[in-house]
Amino acid sequence: LEAIGNAYDFLGDLPKALQFREQALEMRKKLYQEKPHPMVAASLDGLAVSYSQMNDHQTALQLALQAYEIRKIIYQDPHPE
Repeated sequence: LEAIGNAYDFLGDLPKALQFREQALEMRKKLYQEKPHPMVAASLDGLAVSYSQMNDHQTALQLALQAYEIRKIIYQDPHPE
């Protein structure tokens, strides 16, 4: 789903990209049962990019911060990404 979102992003269809990235996040949250996981953080980052491209920078920031917090838990330190 993330790859489909990326493809729509490259095609310039930002609403479709957002739709598939949201689905990817929900699927990963269910798969990892709400436990901190790098793939959940990656989905949050993808959504942050989508929202930023749609000029919703406040939502993008909140999503990026959620991804950062997950990585802090996983890696016990800020991850250098």
